[in-house]
Amino acid sequence: MNNGRLEINTRAALASYLLREMQINTKMLDINPAAQQLILANQDEVKEWLF
Repeated sequence: MNNGRLEINTRAALASYLLREMQINTKMLDINPAAQQLILANQDEVKEWLF
């Protein structure tokens, strides 16, 4: 963890499973970022792999 950011490398096909396991709700990112402790900083890069 550097400067409050944790970077996790994973295969693109496993991105949704990793986010689900870490309990990161990608549907709530635009609604209220304070509602969850973890946020996805590079959503544009992984958007095509999320379901």
